Amino acid sequence: MRISISDLAYAGFRFNEFCQLDKAFGLEFFYEFGTRPYWDTVLPRMTCGRRNGISMHGPCVQVNLAEEDPERTYLKIFLDAFTYAREIEAEFVVVHTNESLPEGDLLDLQQRVRRKLQVLLALSEEVGVPMVIENVGLRPKGTLLFDREAFLELPQRFPTAHFLLDTGHAHVNGWDLADTVRVLGRRLLGCHVHDNDGQGDQHLYVGAGTIHWEPFFEAVMETNPDLRLVLEYAKLPCEGMDAHVAGLCKRFGI
Repeated sequence: MRISISDLAYAGFRFNEFCQLDKAFGLEFFYEFGTRPYWDTVLPRMTCGRRNGISMHGPCVQVNLAEEDPERTYLKIFLDAFTYAREIEAEFVVVHTNESLPEGDLLDLQQRVRRKLQVLLALSEEVGVPMVIENVGLRPKGTLLFDREAFLELPQRFPTAHFLLDTGHAHVNGWDLADTVRVLGRRLLGCHVHDNDGQGDQHLYVGAGTIHWEPFFEAVMETNPDLRLVLEYAKLPCEGMDAHVAGLCKRFGI
C-alpha cells in the first residue's frame, strides 16, 4: 500500500509542518483551497524530495453536481482543476458526486449527477488525468444521494471509471468497508482513511473512532495491495504523524 497525507490538517502556514514529514509519504491537496500562484509556490516545497506521488482533491465547495447548472459552470471549474493536475503530474483527481442534497426526486437527482459524471469522465480522458469518484453524503444529515447499492452500480454504468472509498463517509452510512473494497476490486484507486463515531464526518485519526479496522486492511491487502491510502485527518494525532503512521504500519502490516 502507498500512503499519502492529505493537507486538510496542514492548511495555511501549517504547510511548513507537512514539509518536515517523512519523505516516503505522498501528498493529496485540496486544490480549491488555494490559488494557482499559491500552489505554484507551496507545492514544490511540500513535494521536494518526496518519493510517493501526489493527488488532487477536486472542487467540493464551488461545485455540487446534484444542483441544476444551466451554465455548466461545473465543467469550467473542473477543466481548470484537471489542467492543473496534468501540469503537476497528479496521480488522480477526486470527484464528489454531490454535497448538499437539493430538493427533487431522488432518482432524477441521481440521473443528473450521472450525466455530469459522464461529461467529467470524457473531460478527464481528454486532458489525460484520471478521476476517481468518491462516495459522499451522510444519511444522518439527509445528504446521501447514492447509497451503497446505488454507488456500487456506478462501475457497471461507467466501465472506464475508477473510484475512491471514503472510510469515514461509509462508516456513518453503515457500509461494510471490507466487502466494499472487495466489490470494487481493482477499480478502486484510492481510499480516504479516517475515523469517526458513526454519527458524523469527524475526520479523526485511525483508532480514535469506532471503525473496526482489521477487516478493512485485510481486504485491501487481499484485493489491492498497491492501493493509495490517503490519511485525511482534520486534526493531527497527539504523537505526531510520522510516529502515528509507523504505528499503523506495524499494527496492520502495511
